Amino acid sequence: MDKVRRLVYMPRGFFLSMARSVTVQKLKYNGTVRSAWEGELLESPNDKWVLVAHYPQRHLKTQNGKTMSHERLFVHGFHRCKPVAFLIEYNHNLTVRDIKCDATLPAKIGKKKISFVDLDLDLIVTPTLKYHVRDQVAFAKRVIRWGYPRKVRRQAYAGIKHAKLLVKKEKFPFKTPLYPKLKLKI
Repeated sequence: MDKVRRLVYMPRGFFLSMARSVTVQKLKYNGTVRSAWEGELLESPNDKWVLVAHYPQRHLKTQNGKTMSHERLFVHGFHRCKPVAFLIEYNHNLTVRDIKCDATLPAKIGKKKISFVDLDLDLIVTPTLKYHVRDQVAFAKRVIRWGYPRKVRRQAYAGIKHAKLLVKKEKFPFKTPLYPKLKLKI
């Protein structure tokens, strides 16, 4: 992959050169790691998102202590201010298969690691921009089990509301075609 030499300002006051390897950690509310993926930072079309590509066969995912490869291209996006992240899954012909938006706590973005708390409430978006909220029952159970405070519950609903607004207004990442804008190379 060609290295992009553009610099991007990161929230903690340091700069990262693009095309750097990072690990994305998806955390449970109690802080335990649900999954971790290797990936590479991508150039973002705007400064609101930090993007990470998970290339097929090159970047591994670890979940429940098991390491696995995947056959499709995935792109993670982490909003710098809003409680939402997305995961785009591409088909083999690089068309969008679906986009999953996670309600999250704000991501922590470091030099080699991006971690975020997944609050178990998702918006699933099809390539035709139809969507539905998923895991409402799981979210309700975890609210009780993990004791999500009112502020966390409000953030989860705000994240889903923001994702719906992005879909309705066809804002990034829901503009088509997304693939050429991200300059992905596999």
